[in-house]
Amino acid sequence: MSASLATIMMLTGCSKPQETTTLNIGFQKYGVLPIIKARGDLDKALKEKGVNVKWVEFPAGPQLLEGLNVGSVAFGESGEAPPIFAQAANSNLVYVANQPAAPLAEALIVPKDSAIQSVQDLKGKRVVLNKGSNVHYLLLKVLEANHLKLDDIQVVYLPPADARAAFEKGAVDAWVIWDPFFAAAEKQLNAKVIATGQNLVNNHQFYLADPSRFNATTHAMTTMLICSAMLGSASVWAIDPTVKELRIGFQKSSINFAIAKQQKLYEKEFPNAKITWNEFPAGPQILEALAVGSLDVGVTGDTPPVYAQAANKPLYYIAYEAAKPLASAILVPKDSKITKLNELKGKRIALQKGSSAHYLLVQAVRKAGLQWSDIQPIWLTPADARAAFQKGAVDAWAIWDPFFASAQVEDQARILASGQGLSPNYTFYLASPDFVKKYPQAIKGIIQQINTADKWVQANRVATAQAIGQSTGLKPKVSQTFIERRPRLSGAAPLSAKVIADQQQLANRFSELKIIPNSIDIKQAVWTAK
Repeated sequence: MSASLATIMMLTGCSKPQETTTLNIGFQKYGVLPIIKARGDLDKALKEKGVNVKWVEFPAGPQLLEGLNVGSVAFGESGEAPPIFAQAANSNLVYVANQPAAPLAEALIVPKDSAIQSVQDLKGKRVVLNKGSNVHYLLLKVLEANHLKLDDIQVVYLPPADARAAFEKGAVDAWVIWDPFFAAAEKQLNAKVIATGQNLVNNHQFYLADPSRFNATTHAMTTMLICSAMLGSASVWAIDPTVKELRIGFQKSSINFAIAKQQKLYEKEFPNAKITWNEFPAGPQILEALAVGSLDVGVTGDTPPVYAQAANKPLYYIAYEAAKPLASAILVPKDSKITKLNELKGKRIALQKGSSAHYLLVQAVRKAGLQWSDIQPIWLTPADARAAFQKGAVDAWAIWDPFFASAQVEDQARILASGQGLSPNYTFYLASPDFVKKYPQAIKGIIQQINTADKWVQANRVATAQAIGQSTGLKPKVSQTFIERRPRLSGAAPLSAKVIADQQQLANRFSELKIIPNSIDIKQAVWTAK
């Protein structure tokens, strides 16, 4: 490593000074700098060039940039909001570099036993945060997304340590905070996450310097910091160069994966890996392939992983997309006499066994006051179910988009019931435990690129419909219907307490009906980022 650093110094024109100088670097508890400090490579390399490094710890970004402004440090790292505040106050600083976005590394949290369940419940509540920090911006975006204003809450400004104490004592109702304080509160206090930065903020980390001392030595040091992190501390970067192969299972409904495939996002994320895409007709088949080791990552609806876990098949939930109950439905032919759910009694209903449509039908039968034994389920894959539906061989069809949209547009199928009020219809991303254990950092990169794809989809919905149509053969109107029914924000995020609870409810219902052979604990299969 020292040789690499010395080479970089020579390439950047850094020669040994005539006398020893001191370079003060500001850092916080998170990020790349404390890792480089602990390794000692930078100190050793610069000492050989007559530069002593002094590390100065700060509680948060605003304090660090004040240190930069008054000259107590020459270089440091902070979140995205502190330099905005500093520049507005005419502080001396220059942006040097940035790290990849990390929206999941900050959140708005509440105590484990809090009655607060949503952002709307924050009205009139005391919310603590570090003024001018990256989470200051997060709070503004969270409120804006939920049609609230800063005046609707009581803001309490405290540095992280004091905020943690107030949070523990119940002196505040919520805390907006970043990692590692966020992670510590989650693990040690069982704090509940109400909102993360997902789809709201980027949460970049920036390297900044005092421009009056941004000379050749400082420039060389900056280059070394970044290269040192990339060469020897890969775990702090989203890109994992050790991944040699990534096998992805997807379906026609997997829009984010479809765009990621088209734009080669994973080829960019994992430049040393062979990326293979494998299409399946439905989720159960994807999880079977995951179980036998043919896939590393896959995407399914809510029911397939419950079946798989009940069968002791290895899997980890790594992320989910927002609920989309309107994207699945129970359909009947356009001239069918069936108009109510209770009229399904004795009828033949096509569906993919173990799919999200399975749970939708279970809930619909229950709502109708019927027993599962009152209907005749016909287990068929989507393609075979469509053929049976068109021929009149079945009376109804429980199905999801884009097959739902296709039957609606092309066959004028009628909607007997959608998932609204019956099933949240989450999309889940799942991974092989072996892959997760071997490449835990890669999981973050996988999620990050799903969100890159979703951002593109949200900004290019017409183009997305065209792209999906071309890749799947769907007619333009079908693709458009499919895309329009999708939630406006459909990025991926680690499973929240509510999502886990909803999924546990599904598992419990299937266990009660003996659809699965035993009860299961969803939490045991949920991956938690370290």
